[in-house]
Amino acid sequence: MDLKLKDELTRMLIERPGLSISELARQTNTDYSYVHKVVAEMEAEGRLMVEKRKHGRKAVTNCRVSPRYKQAWVAKLRRFVGSQLKDAEIKAAFVLMYVVLLGVALRPLGFFGAPETLLAMKAPEGDLIASVGEDLFAVARMGSSPVMLDWLILTVVLVVPLLVGVWAFRRRVAEKVLNTE
Repeated sequence: MDLKLKDELTRMLIERPGLSISELARQTNTDYSYVHKVVAEMEAEGRLMVEKRKHGRKAVTNCRVSPRYKQAWVAKLRRFVGSQLKDAEIKAAFVLMYVVLLGVALRPLGFFGAPETLLAMKAPEGDLIASVGEDLFAVARMGSSPVMLDWLILTVVLVVPLLVGVWAFRRRVAEKVLNTE
């Protein structure tokens, strides 16, 4: 069936257990009969527990996520969010590395291809960060060009918020995932 709708129904029922099928249909903006069909399928798979009760003259069907499926779904969500965050951290690290390498490659005259950059790129992986850092500090100490120093300051001003943003996003998502249990 519709995997996106199933995930959305699961998320809604984890956040607010005991919703009726009509409330689920209203909140997902989907036809009642289609939601009923998906709920019946999820109940047959053991994902949901459906309870019918009388409400006046009508029978109301309340749904809850089974505890076993809830644990599996939250674990899958954690793995997905973790992989997304690791991907974001890797991208931020590469952006930082390329910005630093570009900063090292820029000379006061603005030429690319400095020998230090080539040496840093050929160095073993463990020495790459150390050599880039030494070159960056050497360029910063030169200070012969105010444009170069402005560029380095701009680099720090752009990269630090990027890394802090990734860290804050990771904390917020981790707290949100932990609070769904």
